Amino acid sequence: MDEFLKIIKELKNKNNTFVAELSNGKIYKTSGCNVEILLSKLNEDEEFFMDSMVGVKKLGKAGALLLVHANVCGVYAADITNEAIEVLEYFAIEVEYENIVGADKISNGTKMSNAKKKSYTEAIREIEDPMEAFEILNSLV
Repeated sequence: MDEFLKIIKELKNKNNTFVAELSNGKIYKTSGCNVEILLSKLNEDEEFFMDSMVGVKKLGKAGALLLVHANVCGVYAADITNEAIEVLEYFAIEVEYENIVGADKISNGTKMSNAKKKSYTEAIREIEDPMEAFEILNSLV
């Protein structure tokens, strides 16, 4: 967990929901819906998060598939679903977390509407391929 200490500190001390220590050592931090943050940056530069360590407050399967697509090397989540853990472990991405929660708890406390969260969740329910998830989720934004 030592490699995540800087990220955890940024998540807990600031109003951030998404923090990444990029491969160049810079810190990228923002708040909002993980799916939309990831899609936005990946559409600008597919290699933006490559080999980075990412920390999020809440992570579900859709976000996990996008993190795999982004080629991150490690993920810390305060709250995470079992489905997200399975995705990250399957693709051999280091994962640390505090709490395992149900998918219904992932959007609580964000500005994302429940309808939008549900559409992301439903759209990738049967998807296991990160590239396919990226394409499907991209079509919803």
